[in-house]
Amino acid sequence: MNLNIKYTLYALLIWCFTAFSATSDNNAGSYLSAIHAERNNDFSSASKFYSLSLENDAYNVLLLNGAVRSNIKNGNFSDALFFSKRLIKLKEEAPITSLLMLTNAIKNEEFNKAKLLLNEPNQFNIYLEAILTGWLEIGAGNIGKGLNYFKESENAKKLGSISRNHLALALAMVGDFEKADAILSNFTNGSNLIDRESVIAHAQIMAQIGKNLEAVELLDRFLIGNDDLEISKLRRLIDAGAPVKYDYITNSKQGAALALYTVANAINNEKDYALSLIYSRLVHHIDNKNIENILLISENLLNLEQYKLTIENYNNVPNNHIKFKNAEIGRANALFFQGEEEGSIEVLIALVRDNPKDIELHTTLGNSLRRSEKFLEASIIYNEAILLIENKGLKSWFEYYAKGICNERLGNWELAEVDFRKALAIEPNQPSLLNYFGYSLVEKGIHLEEALDLIKRAVRGQPNDGYITDSLGWALYRLEKYSEAVIHMERATELMPLDPIINDHLGDVYWAVDRHTEAEFQWRRALSFDPEEKDAKRINKKLNIGLDAVLISETE
Repeated sequence: MNLNIKYTLYALLIWCFTAFSATSDNNAGSYLSAIHAERNNDFSSASKFYSLSLENDAYNVLLLNGAVRSNIKNGNFSDALFFSKRLIKLKEEAPITSLLMLTNAIKNEEFNKAKLLLNEPNQFNIYLEAILTGWLEIGAGNIGKGLNYFKESENAKKLGSISRNHLALALAMVGDFEKADAILSNFTNGSNLIDRESVIAHAQIMAQIGKNLEAVELLDRFLIGNDDLEISKLRRLIDAGAPVKYDYITNSKQGAALALYTVANAINNEKDYALSLIYSRLVHHIDNKNIENILLISENLLNLEQYKLTIENYNNVPNNHIKFKNAEIGRANALFFQGEEEGSIEVLIALVRDNPKDIELHTTLGNSLRRSEKFLEASIIYNEAILLIENKGLKSWFEYYAKGICNERLGNWELAEVDFRKALAIEPNQPSLLNYFGYSLVEKGIHLEEALDLIKRAVRGQPNDGYITDSLGWALYRLEKYSEAVIHMERATELMPLDPIINDHLGDVYWAVDRHTEAEFQWRRALSFDPEEKDAKRINKKLNIGLDAVLISETE
């Protein structure tokens, strides 16, 4: 037996013994299954197997923590709370349990209890803890004390704007719209608009104090380039002097949920989707009407490749909500990744049918059809999107670019070239466009000097993109500038070392400069990365008879 394998097995056995030392032998299978499921983000299975393990070892700390974690991720709070109470009995320091019990207290409006729980070990940022405390104090009836917490956290590094925003929302909630407006005006003056929800909140606040003109101006700035029916409706109401309620944050529960959502969103931006999922699930436990958070849960689930749960969660967005479109696009993506391409396309077709003038939806449907290699149908939809864009007096390079790809794949090169050149006229420095068009010219063996120039411009725009660098090397190869090609092709393989085509290309370039042994190595390396069947056949042929002979055979 190989020594490395032997030692790996020994290490695994030791790990298993350690892990199972606190569990019975009968639990070993369930425990291993739970660990495996959780590591693969299969939260439903993990929850089930942790529960099975706990049937025979009810107060095992390791198992209980796993059960709490997986049930929260799965959105099953009754079971998560059940197992958390066991951990509390054991007086074990468990941050996830503290966070769960804190969240549950907020949900039940037990604000004084929540304050006590907030002092226990948890996974909450110390500064955001102050913001959360502010909402809890206000919920407990201590308004002045709560507002002071927001003010104290204002000076915290990177949290000044977050604290001020929460302070403004808290002031608005208790009816001090003048002060709330003064704070929010620092965010929304000029062209520096913050997120959509905060714009709505500020407009509502201004409407309470008679600043209708300013509110309309704010909404008009946001509506530039945005087809937002809800904001358009709010604008009409305010402009007409109709009564408008402030209903963005109306209670401390919503405010506390917003603080947790801030954490969840920040963690998501750091790409820790599993932890972000925990926080976003906790937000939903408090406030299940927060649509932005529902979308965040789905985004986390999608990134964790839990497509069934993603689809189920998107269904929580009402079909009359402005974000329903976003939810359906997300659902379509999840269906695609789940292998249900036709179902994915049907969702988008229905959206386009219901929103026939929505440019974004046409483009999204076109992208989905193109992704499914339905190039003719995609080109038709892209053309519809282009007509909508032109009818609005707008310009967009992407739809021409995408339609060009479809025409190129359909063998309609003359039409494709027209599309690419129209896209270039709109956006002459877009790396993806420059690269695709340039590479296509290279592959066709036409306008090679122009192709080289296009690709060089693409590389300048994205110097660390392996595919674009490969295109440059390949263009130089086709122009018989072999020594130059080597430099760029080697760089491409550094950037994308596991790509079969790039390794294959490097092999061809090495062959051209009489480095035949290295060429054969690269071709074998390319084969190890599972290229498409036709590419694999050609590579094997090069290994058998050499590149020169292959090229001759292809011209006969």
